[in-house]
Formats: sequence, C-alpha cells, structure tokens
Amino acid sequence: PKYQGKDIPQMEHAIDQNLLTWLDYIQMHAVTTPGRHVAFDMARSIQWLLFDMVCHLCLGHPLGFIDHHEDCYGFQNVLETRLPIVEKFAIFTEINTWIKMISHIPIVRRVLPSPKDKDGIGAIMGVAQKTVNARIAQGIPPKHNETMLDSWLCNGVDGSLAVTEVTIALFAGSDTTATSIRALLLHIITNPLVYKRLTDEIRNAATTTPIITERETKSLPYLQACILEGLRIFPPITALRERVVHPGGDTLNGVYVPEGTNIGLNLPGLLRNEVFGPDVDVFRPERWLEATPEQRQRMDRVHELMFNWGSTRCLGIRLAVMMMGKVVVEVLRRWDVVALRPQRPWRSRCHGIFLQRDFEVRVVDVVRESER
Repeated sequence: PKYQGKDIPQMEHAIDQNLLTWLDYIQMHAVTTPGRHVAFDMARSIQWLLFDMVCHLCLGHPLGFIDHHEDCYGFQNVLETRLPIVEKFAIFTEINTWIKMISHIPIVRRVLPSPKDKDGIGAIMGVAQKTVNARIAQGIPPKHNETMLDSWLCNGVDGSLAVTEVTIALFAGSDTTATSIRALLLHIITNPLVYKRLTDEIRNAATTTPIITERETKSLPYLQACILEGLRIFPPITALRERVVHPGGDTLNGVYVPEGTNIGLNLPGLLRNEVFGPDVDVFRPERWLEATPEQRQRMDRVHELMFNWGSTRCLGIRLAVMMMGKVVVEVLRRWDVVALRPQRPWRSRCHGIFLQRDFEVRVVDVVRESER
C-alpha cells in the first residue's frame, strides 16, 4: 500500500513540489532564447528529478540533486560502474546465494556499502539511517504517515530493514521511471504527428493547480495512450526476472516444464506480440484508442505482464505512471522541445536496466496565440 500512496496522503504533493523545482531550474538554465542557445541534457536532468522525487517520498525531503544538477553522493557513478556486475548476478542466481553466505565474514563486509561511506550507495544509506533514527526517536503517531518511511515503521518494519527499503526504492524506483520518461519524450518529440496531437490536447486542457493533478492526467486520453505506447515500444527493464516452476512441473503452450526450472521473460519481444497489430515496431499511440473492447482487453493483458503478476507484481505502477503523466504534461505545456541530434539522440547502454546520457535537446518557450 505504501507504493500506491493509499496511506500517504501527501504523496502527490511531494511529487509536485520537486517537479516545480525542476521546472524552475529548466526555465532559468535550459531555455533557449534569442542570443542564447542551450544544448540541454534532458537524460541527466530527468535522472536528478527522479532521485529527488523518490528521496522526498521515502525520507520527507529531497537530497539536492535538482538544485545542484549533479551526481550528489556519487550515487549515479556507482550505478554505472556496478550495473554490469549486477547484471551477471541476475543471470547466475547461484552466485547470490554464495555472496549472502560470505557477506557475514568481517573482511568481506568491509568492501560492502556502509552508512559510514562518504559517497555512493553507502552515503545514501547513511542519510537514510539518520532519518530513520530521528523518526524512531520522535515517535510516529498511528495513521500519520507523511512518507514511505513512516508507513514502513508504522507497519512494523525495523530500522535496519527500513534503511534497506529506502536504498532499494531509490535504485529501483528512480532509474526505471526516468528511462520511461526519457523514452516517451524521445518518441514524442521525433514524431511530428504525435507531437502535434498531444500538445494540442495538453495546451487546451484546463487545470486548476500549478501542476496538473493525477486525476486530470487521466482525463487526457491521448496522453494515456502515449504512456502505454511508450512503455510498450521501450520497456524500461529487460532483465530476465526469472521465476521457478513450482513442484510437480507445469505445461506451457503444450510443452512440459519440469519443476525447479528457471523461466525468464523476453519483455521486448513480448511487447511486440501480434496482439498489438501488424505495425508493432512503430510508435503509434492511436492503436490504444482504435482497438475494439475485445482487442483492448487482450492488449492490456499482454502489456500488464511488463509489471509481473501475482505476488511479484510491481508495487510502484501507479506512482510511475503518475510521474510520467505529470512530467510530460508540464514540459510540453510550457515549452517546445526539439532533439538536437535526431540521428543519434542519446547514448544508451542496457544492463537489464538502462543507463542513458547526452539526450541533448533545445527547449523553447511556447508562443501562445494571444502573443503572436
């Protein structure tokens, strides 16, 4: 429930606060004006936004990624250097069992992240540890959850596990959502027909608050179709995410699979299934609006497998989709965005999840009809 926000009433407000700070930064530092041309790395900027959003949701305050617009604590650098190693562990799962066994040896523990570290994952753990200690010291009234940390502690999670939860949330919740937003923006700004239709919908929509609400984003059908299509054409995670066949085995598509077999998911292939139509390699949001109710149901069932199923289903779906909708709306409501290198728009590496940089764009203030 904590990731769904049902017991954290200020969740959307925290997202909006950080989004406003980020939008102000872009307006001040990244907008191209007559006499000033700015090549703005949208990839890195979105990463800093997501780091602060997730930190705020977990701890109750951002850590300065947006304000400084740099890799505070060296966290991103650690991700980029260690992800290739993590990728191997995700494939050879037996290694994880071995590492868990030796991690209790003192000499091994010295090389693992520690809250005493000055940078990297350990530094984030240190910030989380201080916040956890402060929360426990002041006490938390029942049903007074302002952050995910409050929710964890109120639901019986002990302090050390809460620190681990914060670290995992920052890693898993920020990077995949950042990739989803970057990929969605790329496909929108490089497709004139989609760009025109979406910006018309966004700029003609009425909103009652400085940042569009989650409910208001749901009332924009073409935006919702773009979000679904963006996740389909560029899923933010490609790791196998293996599951083990239950005792007694199973039969899949007429093929018997013995118990204990690891089964992985080829997500990019799955999301190009013929159920989505004959043009599965094309970014075309209209497919979600044109489908019959029966077709749409089949498409949704395949698309939802991206988030896993059952007890391992992603808990942060609502949060990720909310962030995607808000960011896209608020960017395209204020500015026109152009990819500076459409033939090679960014540098992207995949190690189960994506590392992206150098997504250079030109950001220009929208000229309203009344200003022409």
